[in-house]
Amino acid sequence: MCPFSHQYLEIRSFSCRRLAQEREYSRLIDTANAPIFGIDVNGDVNEWNIKATDITHYTKQDVFGKDLVDCFITDEYKHAVKRVFDEALQGREAQNFEFPLFTKDGNRVEVLLNDEVLQTRNFTVE
Repeated sequence: MCPFSHQYLEIRSFSCRRLAQEREYSRLIDTANAPIFGIDVNGDVNEWNIKATDITHYTKQDVFGKDLVDCFITDEYKHAVKRVFDEALQGREAQNFEFPLFTKDGNRVEVLLNDEVLQTRNFTVE
């Protein structure tokens, strides 16, 4: 067997395992019994699970790419929520931070935030 073929098979096998892990991770987020949402370094929504949709009536398509604080947080909490997110992006995570979120029909729901920063292997925020 050619050594290049063997390396190709190892890389392909690793890629398949990683893809399977990513699919499982996505399934766990989507089916969690708690609202899970994510934002990127700009504050734009990049994750929104089924429970978040159930609670707010916003679909993933409604929220993806929109600034979470500007579009979905009540005015009196925008500054505080933005501060918590900014601190999280610097590695200081918040636990049990409660804030109101707007639903699609204009109601408020209270959200208890426990954030976790996802970092790449190079320790940059993802």
